Amino acid sequence: MSVQNNEYSLFSKLKEYSQTDIYPFHMPGHKRNNDISYVPVDIDITEIEGFDNLHNADGILKQAEDFAAQFFGADRSWFLINGSTVGLLIAVSAVASNNGGTLLMARNCHKSAYNAAFLNRMKIKYLYPEKYICDGVSFNGSISPDQLINCFNEINDIKAVLITSPTYDGIISDIASIADICHKNNVPLIVDEAHGAHLVLYERFASDLKSALSLGADIVVHSLHKTLPSMTQTALLHLRKGRVSEEVIKKYSLIYQSSSPSYVMMAGIDSCIRFIKSKGEIYYNRFIAELRDFYLKTKSLKKLKVYINEVPQRNVFAKDISKILIFCSGLKNKYTGQVCDGQWLYEILLKDYHLQMEMSAANYVLALTSIMDSREGFNRLYEALYEIDNDLVENGNEMFLETGLYNAPEIVCSIYEADNKNLKKVPLRESIGGVSGEYVYLYPPGCPIIVPGERINGAIISQIEEYKARNFNIEGLKDKSFENIEIFY
Repeated sequence: MSVQNNEYSLFSKLKEYSQTDIYPFHMPGHKRNNDISYVPVDIDITEIEGFDNLHNADGILKQAEDFAAQFFGADRSWFLINGSTVGLLIAVSAVASNNGGTLLMARNCHKSAYNAAFLNRMKIKYLYPEKYICDGVSFNGSISPDQLINCFNEINDIKAVLITSPTYDGIISDIASIADICHKNNVPLIVDEAHGAHLVLYERFASDLKSALSLGADIVVHSLHKTLPSMTQTALLHLRKGRVSEEVIKKYSLIYQSSSPSYVMMAGIDSCIRFIKSKGEIYYNRFIAELRDFYLKTKSLKKLKVYINEVPQRNVFAKDISKILIFCSGLKNKYTGQVCDGQWLYEILLKDYHLQMEMSAANYVLALTSIMDSREGFNRLYEALYEIDNDLVENGNEMFLETGLYNAPEIVCSIYEADNKNLKKVPLRESIGGVSGEYVYLYPPGCPIIVPGERINGAIISQIEEYKARNFNIEGLKDKSFENIEIFY
């Protein structure tokens, strides 16, 4: 391949893809909608006279960050141009105490949270999501506040609590109760609300769900690009003052973020917030109407199930309806006999209907929606599901492993300590009982199945083997064939 052949350039490939009719039921939240094309290349500058400095903002960037803080309800907000990943690195580093202490963390946090614990030499005590079963499909529910109470009674060096809410699937935890427990123990609460920046719209216009900031969280990280009309990699870190030092946040922002931040991205952040402030209600009301119409129509499906839960119940405190979960367990094609699992449904929707889903799990697919989605998009998804549904029949009791549910392996040592161990490569099946020196996770969403320093059990190996057999996107191991894993020597 010639490097001079523009046919193979990334830009050409992106432009070619943009001309197809593939509809994006995935992030970024702007959905390639030209209504919000904010940023031409002629404004791509650096820190020149009159344009401030992100790491010592006192001019137009400080004004933009203050505007963001006011809109989202924070005492202080920072622009992030390395996504929520850098926000979590900053947040955990800011609460760590001299490279140590315990981070009380939800197991279904993003891999960047684990990297933050590693960098700060922290021990991790895990909070496990409640198991939730709906229409025969099991997945991760909310984090129970009772777990926190038990952990605070057992552990005396907890530096912070970190949870993800909403999750990738849209499951929301009881942030108000969790924050109250943290604060009674004088510990800050960090909420990875990367998938919930849009909750500020719910709070303003519907009052059915609230953002973590208004519910008492001390640090909140938002990915604007996931659920709002903003470019990939744009994010925010918000602080409520009192338990975490603003100066420490600034220090770690300078360490982890580029010293030459993109003005295109920062202009995109500012423009996104101004857009949703001025036009958010119009777009939100239209979006909710279309979304509810979609859910209403999908009740006619006979085999496929579209999950919706808008009321608190056991193991699921609340559900963000913008994340569409389409269940497909125990089904097969009546003409071909093809078993219908999440990966099959994901591929059929893309190949036959040109609908790109965000993610496939063992027994469902996930479609991410935002205020920029169109009636055409929702109609195309419903019509595709209706056609697929007509070709499906029951497939007995065949079920697949429960994607994302955790087997709570024994923690032998911290991630940092594991990094200094001598390792040997062994076949997966021979690793049972050994201590892992590597991560294994599905991507997306990037929540680890096994973490360095944890003892490998048979259930974990069976889970990995089935994911591999089902062609899920497994990452983490050095052996890309996923036949071997490195364990402590």
